Amino acid sequence: MPGLDGWDFLDSFTELPEELKKSCSLYILSSSIDREDQIRTERHKDASGFITKPLSEKELEAVREQSMNEKK
Repeated sequence: MPGLDGWDFLDSFTELPEELKKSCSLYILSSSIDREDQIRTERHKDASGFITKPLSEKELEAVREQSMNEKK
């Protein structure tokens, strides 16, 4: 994303109306193995989780299930 990294996107997402935000689940997908990135994600109120690349089918299915449960 030119001019905007994932953290910047999350900060911008925070400013959206709650009605719109509650229909979304945001996950950080990163090649980073830095524990600080994971902690930062856990502390962000709008981030649903942190996933390290490569993304497996099993992890993708877990994200889908978690997202469906959050929306109930």
